[in-house]
Amino acid sequence: MKNKFFIILGILMLLVPNLSLGQTLGEEPPDELASFSINQLKYDPYPAEPGEYMTLWLEVYNMGTDKAENVIFELKPEYPFSLDASENAIREFSEIPGLYTLVLQYKIRVDKDAVEGLNKIKIRYKIGDNAWIEKENEISVEKPPEKAELKAFFVGTEPKAYPGGETKLSVDLANLASGSAYYIYVGAESDVAEIEVNEIFIGTMDADDFDTIDFDLKIKDGTEPGKYPVAIKSYYKDEDGKKYEKEDTVYVTVYTQEEALKGLEEKTPWYVYVAYLIVALVAIKYLIWPVANKAYSFLRRKKK
Repeated sequence: MKNKFFIILGILMLLVPNLSLGQTLGEEPPDELASFSINQLKYDPYPAEPGEYMTLWLEVYNMGTDKAENVIFELKPEYPFSLDASENAIREFSEIPGLYTLVLQYKIRVDKDAVEGLNKIKIRYKIGDNAWIEKENEISVEKPPEKAELKAFFVGTEPKAYPGGETKLSVDLANLASGSAYYIYVGAESDVAEIEVNEIFIGTMDADDFDTIDFDLKIKDGTEPGKYPVAIKSYYKDEDGKKYEKEDTVYVTVYTQEEALKGLEEKTPWYVYVAYLIVALVAIKYLIWPVANKAYSFLRRKKK
């Protein structure tokens, strides 16, 4: 019985020799010969947009344990894709180790008349003098939805800002794009000023629309005269409810108190000048003109 036991045990060990090396049953070792899998990691923007550029990232993996020597990868874009003039379709590597991964990046232009949907893009490779091997990937192309683009423009401050003083900052917010912006909030932030209401609800702005927004600022004591940035942040949604955030910078000039207060001298109202003009015209018609006319008539009679 003991002899039979040892015979059976020996047969089992011969059947599973790899167990002593720590390899799982059913797991095959990788091939020795170098070969590559090429997978599309991502492209940005997604989906690609007609008439715009996109960036494509491809993951290249040497599936063999042997190193690959003199490897050439060539991207072969066809309509509606083309390479940017600064890009090179060919990437060469003198050596790529076995089981090694690298990433290829390309800047690609999408034709403005590209048909929406999935479009193929090809890449091929060869190792040394071997034949080319071609792989194919798909890129989704779609026309972008109409978007809004908000931008803030500096209008002015009234009165002039000075340390410890208060001023009203006026900013024009314009929608420069063809889509509408919804649920717009506009905020202001500054390191040199306290802002009474730093977030204002605007609502909706259609294409080419604009609105003037006023922020009440109190300039902090001790602020040195000069120009200081004020961050204008716009928060809004598009028609699909997607949220956007845009930041612009405007600059507020802070003067000395003496310079700022010079501009606060009381100005003569416009209607006073109109009154002066009316009085002058009346005086010319009823006083100066009759006197001048009499003087002219008297001088003519005297000459005769």
